Amino acid sequence: MVMQQVNLQRFHNYKISNRRVPLIVLIEDDDLVRLSIEKFFSLYDYTLKIYVSAEEALDEIRDGTPDIIITDYNLPGMTGLDLTKSIRKTGITTPVVLLSAIRNAGIENCSLALGIDAVFTKPVNILDLKERIEELISLQFQQQSKPLYSTPK
Repeated sequence: MVMQQVNLQRFHNYKISNRRVPLIVLIEDDDLVRLSIEKFFSLYDYTLKIYVSAEEALDEIRDGTPDIIITDYNLPGMTGLDLTKSIRKTGITTPVVLLSAIRNAGIENCSLALGIDAVFTKPVNILDLKERIEELISLQFQQQSKPLYSTPK
């Protein structure tokens, strides 16, 4: 049996009644976590651009217009905190959600200081993650006067 892959990128600029599909940049080096998040959000009207390192994602974040960034804390090379610090220095205010296998006050305090919008400890409750992402994207769209389009398929 041959399975068809859905090209999520083609939906990014798809407009329905002046509404566009949100773009999520996901940076996660753990195959299982990355695949789980990708599969889950593919059920909804989101475009996902997926990277395994922060360095790979930086150009997309700086040059593109992601609506939200989901990043792992412990990545090869630059950490999720380093990534956030780097993009905040350039004035990018895109909401950031940090995923971490470690939960401690140091990570949470640094996250708060850098303007990270949410921290989730792995294993992540995917429904809670989706709810928080929808809240953050809705707030961002309201601030930018961009209507949000996100409904289950």
